[in-house]
Amino acid sequence: MRDSDEDEDLDLSWIETTQKIINADKNYEKELLEYITFHYCYVNNTTIQKIITEKHYFSDKLNTSLSSEFLNTLIKSKLTHNHKQYLCTSVSSFFVNLESEQIQPFVKTASHFHFFNKSIDLSSNFVCPPTIFVFHSLNSLFFLFEEAPPLQLVTKSIMTHMHVKGATKKRVTFNHKTCKVK
Repeated sequence: MRDSDEDEDLDLSWIETTQKIINADKNYEKELLEYITFHYCYVNNTTIQKIITEKHYFSDKLNTSLSSEFLNTLIKSKLTHNHKQYLCTSVSSFFVNLESEQIQPFVKTASHFHFFNKSIDLSSNFVCPPTIFVFHSLNSLFFLFEEAPPLQLVTKSIMTHMHVKGATKKRVTFNHKTCKVK
């Protein structure tokens, strides 16, 4: 016999999800996303080094926007991977934004739909649009990180400089030897 506390801890949300999938051919209404998938692609100048995938669940079911502050903080936290520095060169979104009347033509033909948005403005909030339930798992943001070139340190001698007319000479002592510096 089950205790009532055990019933409260039992997650039954999968039943609702399964019912939606079974009735997917009748349920063409757009819904707000429960989560969005982030794909982080790390590349060097010749190959893909690593692709990492994470799900971001929205804390407020009625607000599916990502603040610019959140996105910029997220990017900063991902700039280092395997002890190498990377630069985020692009952020793209992929949303299957078909309308209900477009689904049957989409399934029956080889027509192309443009689901990729090539770039996202990171200076403003990004709103994840509502989509039809069966496409929710496809909706994603793609972050492209390219390996940063190594820093080239340029060293200049402190002893050389441009000769300025009227400049005075200084005497500098190194290891008990006196040198003239122009």
